[in-house]
Amino acid sequence: MPQTIRNPIEWLWDELHDLTVGLGLAGRSVRRTSTHLFSPPLVIHRIGVQDLRDALVKGFDDFGAYRTDLLFLILVYPIACIVIAAVAFKQELLPLLFPLVSGSAILGPFVGVFLYELSRRRELNLERHHEDNHSWSNALSVMKSRNFGAIMTLGMILVVLYLIWLGVAWVIFKSIQGPQPLQSVGAFIQDLFLTEGGWLLIAIGCGVGFLFAVLALMIGVVSFPLLLDREVGLGTAVGTSIRAALTNPFPLAVWGLIVVGGLVLGSIPLLIGVVVVMPVLCHATWHLYRKLLSRQAAPRAAHRSPPATPLAAAAIRDTVEGDETSDEQGMNVVLLLVVTALGSVAFHVMSPWWWTPIASNWEYIDHTITITFWITGVVFTAIVLFVAYCVYRFHHRPGRRAAYEPENKRLEGWLTVVTGIGVAAMLAPGLVVWNQFITVPDGASEFEVVGQQWSWSYRFPGKDGRLGTFDTRNITSENPLGLNTLDPNGQDDVVVQNEDLHLPLGKPIKVLMRSVDVLHDFYVPEFRAKMDMIPGMVTYFWFTPTRTGTFDILCAELCGQGHSYMRGKVVIVPEEEFQAWLGQQQTFAQMSAPAEEHAAK
Repeated sequence: MPQTIRNPIEWLWDELHDLTVGLGLAGRSVRRTSTHLFSPPLVIHRIGVQDLRDALVKGFDDFGAYRTDLLFLILVYPIACIVIAAVAFKQELLPLLFPLVSGSAILGPFVGVFLYELSRRRELNLERHHEDNHSWSNALSVMKSRNFGAIMTLGMILVVLYLIWLGVAWVIFKSIQGPQPLQSVGAFIQDLFLTEGGWLLIAIGCGVGFLFAVLALMIGVVSFPLLLDREVGLGTAVGTSIRAALTNPFPLAVWGLIVVGGLVLGSIPLLIGVVVVMPVLCHATWHLYRKLLSRQAAPRAAHRSPPATPLAAAAIRDTVEGDETSDEQGMNVVLLLVVTALGSVAFHVMSPWWWTPIASNWEYIDHTITITFWITGVVFTAIVLFVAYCVYRFHHRPGRRAAYEPENKRLEGWLTVVTGIGVAAMLAPGLVVWNQFITVPDGASEFEVVGQQWSWSYRFPGKDGRLGTFDTRNITSENPLGLNTLDPNGQDDVVVQNEDLHLPLGKPIKVLMRSVDVLHDFYVPEFRAKMDMIPGMVTYFWFTPTRTGTFDILCAELCGQGHSYMRGKVVIVPEEEFQAWLGQQQTFAQMSAPAEEHAAK
């Protein structure tokens, strides 16, 4: 067919029309996926290392045929990796840089599905002696596949697997390196390669990453090309891929090493080499699939039954359509529930909202919250998936009726026991930590925090080591804290107003808190400790600062119009600097002297 220069508007209209048709077919394929999970098993061939070489040669050949357009299409992959690296540096997630980039290979089979389509179309055109236009837009015909829904579902499974890998990598890093924040990139690299903990981190991380890579390879090496090539169920495609890996363990292990080696070599020059390596490996994967599975035989002609009467045909059609509609609605609910469960897990793993780096001894509070997350998360996911199973297993079918069972003592007993254990597992750690939270160790120093709309004031004991008494009836503009002027223990109390709070590093501190007007809450996120400040009461907690720095003080209780402005700073410094700062502050007696002189005059 002769090639002509088309009107740009006409070309754009045709492309949008094809895209709309593709999206409509994709929507129907998603509904179809839920009702066609399994199909008859397929025959798998045994291959050798020579077959891997042939697949790579054909992959290079496909890449040569599409090289101009593929360079544009596949640039998305390295650009995404570079963006990931930039985000890691910017968001202080440097320890996740290697897992982010290396783990992205888990998504390779999903990313490559568009390139499989190009190889499939080129192969088909060569067999039929048709001319191939070698356009990247051919890759978008994936959306017209009847298995597009299954392809996207399997792709989301790999995305979830990738996010789980990132979460596991972060847990491994925190378990080995501890909660302390990174000081610099150079310090991190030095700790990674020059310390025993760093090499342990590398060994465990690479070992666990290897397991994730093997799982991704077994799931995706055949399933994506198979779903693109034939009308098979999602479960059958994944099962066939796993059986292919188990049938050919050595060749596919070599193939995995080829993929890893190619991606490593392509990543060395700032990931630019991936532009070539990635499409070649994807095209070669298609030809590897062709060697693992036989070509699909032409379907035999179906036996023709005598035509039914119009009324009978209409009744059969209505019954079938009604059953299919009921099944589709039920399967849509199942998919919605599964996506909700997996999406919640994925959101938790990839959520940017997490704890600030801890700066006190209360890591036990973090552990308690983590235990609560695990218990509630597992229960939530299990219940939602169980509901999805029940909808799938027991949804309406013609001729079936539900059994009425008003009670089941055995089931109720198990649910009561399991629920009680789960609740106890969540409450017990909290009770233990609470006991530690309110049990102040011997020798702890103390200071007072006074909250009022909308500012913070602080009071430290003087040389006598004791804080003076107070009474809210004593509050005046000259005595904003309401200290007792007749109490000798309060004359040397150090009063800090409208300044940053300073505290010594590494010493237990008891924080006494009170409010002179409404409810307030003294909260420093990095300390993890907080407590309500109630008018007429003195509340307290204790903590030990574990690292120097300047941290924000917030009011965690809605206290009026200026609540959001009730902020302050706490500076953790060594003991010597703290004592020097404390010596520069005024005592209550020094603050009261000008007011007494003015009253005398």
